[in-house]
Amino acid sequence: MLSIPAAVNRRRARYAIMAGLALGAILAFGAMKRLASQFLLALLLAALSVPLAKRIEKRRGRAFSAAAAVSAVVAGSLGLVGLLTPPLISQISLLIVQAPQLLDDLQRIVRGLTEREWARALGLSENALRQALANAAQWAGSSLPGLVQGIGAGIDAMSRAFLSPVLAYYFVRDREAFCYQLSLWIPLPYRKRALTALSEMRREAGGYVRGQLLIAGLVAALTTVGLLLVGVPAWLALGILMGVCEFIPYLGPLIGGIPIALASLSLGWGKMLWALGVTVLVQQIEGSVLSPRLMADATGLHPVYVLILLSIGGTLGGLFGMVAAVPAFVCVRGAARVLYAAKKEEN
Repeated sequence: MLSIPAAVNRRRARYAIMAGLALGAILAFGAMKRLASQFLLALLLAALSVPLAKRIEKRRGRAFSAAAAVSAVVAGSLGLVGLLTPPLISQISLLIVQAPQLLDDLQRIVRGLTEREWARALGLSENALRQALANAAQWAGSSLPGLVQGIGAGIDAMSRAFLSPVLAYYFVRDREAFCYQLSLWIPLPYRKRALTALSEMRREAGGYVRGQLLIAGLVAALTTVGLLLVGVPAWLALGILMGVCEFIPYLGPLIGGIPIALASLSLGWGKMLWALGVTVLVQQIEGSVLSPRLMADATGLHPVYVLILLSIGGTLGGLFGMVAAVPAFVCVRGAARVLYAAKKEEN
């Protein structure tokens, strides 16, 4: 048994190693950026592969199950990316090309609106609306090409991330051993409580993220099919955009619906109303069928609290902050619940 000074020195050495690793990571951030992205991709692949690996483990060994699960997830992801990327880039390029015509259509509509009596009563001038449209066009002109380049860069990075599937295989195969080794870094007096809190965070965040991913995929698929049937150009890009916006509660459908309305405006008011009808119908299906069945009140938050979280997340981290605000709060809430219950039992 270690003496008290030896145990203290061992704990200090452990903290010193952790601080040194953190400092080294900060100093070598530029050089470690690519490795960090591969590591995060490996964690994502492992998280997606574990449920399948557990099923295969009932019949085969651990090593075969991990390899089969990771291979299936990688093959499915690459197949989906390879299938969707060419038409997606083509449709985004089409939207960029059609942007001037869209701007002309909007200016014609603005001109018609400003000539009405109610617009004059509200003080809506043609110059103000023209300036708003010019600002929107300038933002779109600077953002859409960057989006296309970002998609290409992401695909190139994924094609070069050969290390991630190998890491994911070992994460899946030796997941209990990795968790045990990581738990040894937690001081013994706090280990049980910290592991319980981490388990609760993983449970709540995992349920929320899995449910939200499935809902976003279904919303993207339904919106894509609906826009294709209506005849809206760039139906795939707009459908995927709607699925991505699904990660932003309450505000996401509005953000994703605006590009759909603008893209279908050049086809006439009838087509635009049909496109918006598809969007509203899909959102009704999501709200009344998909979310109650797949999420099962995973957050349990009042809409006011969700909107406050979105505002805080948007202020701190922009669009990414809005997406991460709710799952981050769910993690913190789960940990706080466990720690409070443990403290109450001690008292």
